[in-house]
Amino acid sequence: MYDEFAMIYDRFMSDIPYEEWASYIDDIVKANVVASEDKLKLLELGCGSGNLTSYLAKTYDVTGIDISKKMLEMAKGKCIDAKLYEMDMRDMKLDERFDVIVSFCDCMNYMPDKKGLFDTFAESYRLLEDGGVFVFDMKTECYFRYDLDNSTIVEDEDDVYLVWQNCYDSKKKENQYMIDFFVKDGEKYERYREVQSQYAYTIAEVKELLVKAGFEAEVVAEDGQSDGSEDEVRNFFVCRKKR
Repeated sequence: MYDEFAMIYDRFMSDIPYEEWASYIDDIVKANVVASEDKLKLLELGCGSGNLTSYLAKTYDVTGIDISKKMLEMAKGKCIDAKLYEMDMRDMKLDERFDVIVSFCDCMNYMPDKKGLFDTFAESYRLLEDGGVFVFDMKTECYFRYDLDNSTIVEDEDDVYLVWQNCYDSKKKENQYMIDFFVKDGEKYERYREVQSQYAYTIAEVKELLVKAGFEAEVVAEDGQSDGSEDEVRNFFVCRKKR
């Protein structure tokens, strides 16, 4: 995942509100986690190229994991103080405990089945300190079905031409991304293709799995204030581990 696309990822994801997300995480942590003289320990699942990680590392003692080696190589250049590991969030080879665990930019939507979601939630619960919080976002089926389905995004720059096509299968609840891009190499262009899938889950399905894993969970809309709903583009899940 993100093998070839990693080389141009940051250029075409520049509109993602990483700084706003970091601020939102800070607000949740201040409201829920007991302050410490030392930096709180934070684990980021699916840290990608390190854009959110770089903001979080200013406040927290950060560990980041991602399944893509190429994305982690990019993250290492931005996050000198963070510990970064190539790892699957469904089976985290970590023994350290964390005060905060976060996962943003739709990472949970990459889980192809409920088992993968539950395994991730259970692993997060295991690694979280009592009284800690686990915060993540998920895109909704409404967004996949009505905003993305059959849409095409075209970006044309001097050295890169990109075509991003979307197709949503309502029976499988799967949105397939077909990304073709052409990178200029001297007088010619090299063509690359990456195909990825994200999956839609209802709020009820996700909350059921979170409770099964041991969490107390609430759902917040993308504005960070309103209650979450199936009509949002994305929802935030704020999950607490009891003391």
